[in-house]
Amino acid sequence: LKPISIPRLELMAALLGARLSVSIKRSINLQINSVHLWSDSKIVLHWIRSSSKRYKTFVAQRIGEIHDLTDPCFWNYVPTKLNIADDATKIKSINFSSDSVWFKGPEFLTKTCSEWPRSDLCHENFETVSIDNDEELKNEFLNIINAKNNDFNSIVPDVSRFSKWTPFVRTMAWILRAVELFKSCKSRIVTNGNTSFELKPEEIIKAENVIWQKIQSDSFSLEIELFQNGQPLPKSSSLYSFSIFLSDDNMLRIKGRLSNTNYLFPESKTPIILSHKHAITKLLVTYFHEKNNHIGTETIISDVRKKFWITRLRSIVKKCSYECQYCRNIKAKPQIPVMGQLPSCRVEQVVRPFINCGVVYFGPIGIPVGRRHEKRYGV
Repeated sequence: LKPISIPRLELMAALLGARLSVSIKRSINLQINSVHLWSDSKIVLHWIRSSSKRYKTFVAQRIGEIHDLTDPCFWNYVPTKLNIADDATKIKSINFSSDSVWFKGPEFLTKTCSEWPRSDLCHENFETVSIDNDEELKNEFLNIINAKNNDFNSIVPDVSRFSKWTPFVRTMAWILRAVELFKSCKSRIVTNGNTSFELKPEEIIKAENVIWQKIQSDSFSLEIELFQNGQPLPKSSSLYSFSIFLSDDNMLRIKGRLSNTNYLFPESKTPIILSHKHAITKLLVTYFHEKNNHIGTETIISDVRKKFWITRLRSIVKKCSYECQYCRNIKAKPQIPVMGQLPSCRVEQVVRPFINCGVVYFGPIGIPVGRRHEKRYGV
C-alpha cells in the first residue's frame, strides 16, 4: 500500500478536530458563540481556506466536510513549539497533573485574539498562495488564444442569440472577467481577486467600451486605419462629411461645436459614432426604444444622441418602432363590424303611387245657410 503523506495525515487530524468540536457542542448545554481551531500545518490551513473543488478527491472530500462543520475563518495557526498536542507523539516525560500544560493549553489562549501567535497565514496577509509544488491540485488545462488587442471577434458574443440589450452587455462583462481570471491562472498564482457573483459598474462600462470598439472595427476598419496612420479620409467614405477624430480610448468620435460648454457630459460633447447597419446597433436602438416607454421618434433620437451618433438614425428608429409588437398593438385601428341585413319590409319590390285607390265618404258637416244650418257630406 502507498503510505499516506504527512499533509494528508494532518488534514485527517484537522477533520477529526472539526468532528470533535461539533460533538462537544451537542453534548453541553451552553451558548457557544464561536469555536476556534488550531493547527501547526500551514499546508492544511491553506487547503481549508481555499475551495475544495481545486483539489483531488481525497483532499477535496475532507476539506468539504471541514467547511460544513466549521467556519474556515476560525482556523488559526499555532507554532509547533507551542502545540501541546505534539507532546503525546514524542518520547519524553510528560506531566499529566491537573496544573500541567497538557490540561491548560498554551499560555496565549488566556490572552486576547490580538495577542495570539500569527504567521503569514493571518487574514490580512493571506492574499497570494503559490501552488506550483502542491501535488494535491487537479491538473488544469487552459487553451490560450493569442489575439491582437483590436480583435474582438473572439470574445464578443454572437448578438443574434440575444433579444435584449442588458443580457448582452452583462454576458460581455462576464467574459471579460473570465479572461482576467484565466490570465491569473496562467501565472500560477491564486489571488483574492474579483470572484463575487455581482458585476461592478466599472465592469459594465468596460464591456460597453469593448462593444463600441467591436462595432467600429466591423464597420469603419478602413477609417480607423487611416486615422492611425495620420491620413485623411477619402471622399467615398461614409464618414467624410463628419468631423471625426480618434480618441484616446481608440474609438471614433464626432467633434461638435459644444466643447466649451459646462452643461453637458463629456460623451455628449464628443459622441461615439456607430453604423446603422450593424446588428448590435439595432439591439442598442431597441433598448432606447423600450427605455423611453415606446415614445415618439424624436424623443428616442434625442436620447440616443446624448452619447452616440448613429448614421441614418431616424430610419432605424422608425423601423424599430414598426417591428415592435407593443407599438403595433397600440397603433392598431379597431376592426369595423360587418353591417347586418336590412329587414324584408325595406327590400321588397317598390309599389308605384296610385296603383291601389279608394273612395272615402265622410259627413255630415253642419254648414250655416242664412238663418238655418244644413248638413253637407263629402266624397
